[in-house]
Amino acid sequence: MRKAWLAAVAALGLSMAPPVAVPAGASPVPVPAEALIDGVEILNRASGKCLEIADSSHANGARAQQWLCDGSATTMRWRVERQGGGKTFRIVNVNSGKCLEIADGSYEDGARAQQWECKDLPVMRWYVEPRDDALVIYNEETLRCLEIADSSLADGARAQQWACDYRAAQLWDLVV
Repeated sequence: MRKAWLAAVAALGLSMAPPVAVPAGASPVPVPAEALIDGVEILNRASGKCLEIADSSHANGARAQQWLCDGSATTMRWRVERQGGGKTFRIVNVNSGKCLEIADGSYEDGARAQQWECKDLPVMRWYVEPRDDALVIYNEETLRCLEIADSSLADGARAQQWACDYRAAQLWDLVV
């Protein structure tokens, strides 16, 4: 898996430098979307489970959650597309074609991650940055990290945002 993670980092063009927060008022320069990695699994470091959309839904507002990785389900596969001048990414579910976002653009800790029809909005753009030997995924709008609620190990545990503290529930691997 380490080899796959390194390949994903290289494909995204990420360095191993620590994450740098972008000021809240900064406006990214729009550039055409470029699919960099098509069909990766996003694996939570704490649980070893994959990020997916509940019930293989195609609906706006369907929640993101974790489930045991099976290596083939398209609901667990994500396309990572460069956005915002090359520093941010859209994370698009391969099954639904919809973007990962934070519900209602909330800044609250515990606000759920969900899918929605892709638009050019900061709440649908994510920084994907190396942290030690894993990745941290944090939202451009809220600057909060994607994590699994309560560091749960259970199938169906929801994905949410929380202030970044880099515990294992906020660390991810991209598996190609």
